[in-house]
Amino acid sequence: MPRPTDDLRNDERADTDARLTAALRSLPRVRAREGFTLAVMRRVDSPPAPRPLVWRWATAAMMVLALVSISALVREFRDRRDLAQAKRALAEIRQEHRELQEEFEKLRSSSPVIYLGGNERLDVVVDTSRLADPEEFGDPTHSRREL
Repeated sequence: MPRPTDDLRNDERADTDARLTAALRSLPRVRAREGFTLAVMRRVDSPPAPRPLVWRWATAAMMVLALVSISALVREFRDRRDLAQAKRALAEIRQEHRELQEEFEKLRSSSPVIYLGGNERLDVVVDTSRLADPEEFGDPTHSRREL
């Protein structure tokens, strides 16, 4: 259902259109000069004028800038992904180190001698009571050394 304001707007437009049409009809008729249509058609059919060289260089520079920006974004994404993978691997290594440390401490507390294996000619055993504590060296990740 049309609103009353819509009807007012339509009436105003119709009134404006009528006044504009009357004003344009009151202007004197002007005829195009001889050959005007032919000149316009010739211009329409002619090939477009070459663009200035500046625009070509500007376009090329923008393309290069876009490619450099995209490659930098891709590199940043890959670096972040690699960093995240390295952090996960480091966390796994640290967890495994803690587990091995705990297992070693259990073995050390149960018996000072650990049998590692061997064959008919040789048995390999470790006397853990003769191993230095890595905390003595100030670095908890320091490997154990024999005294």
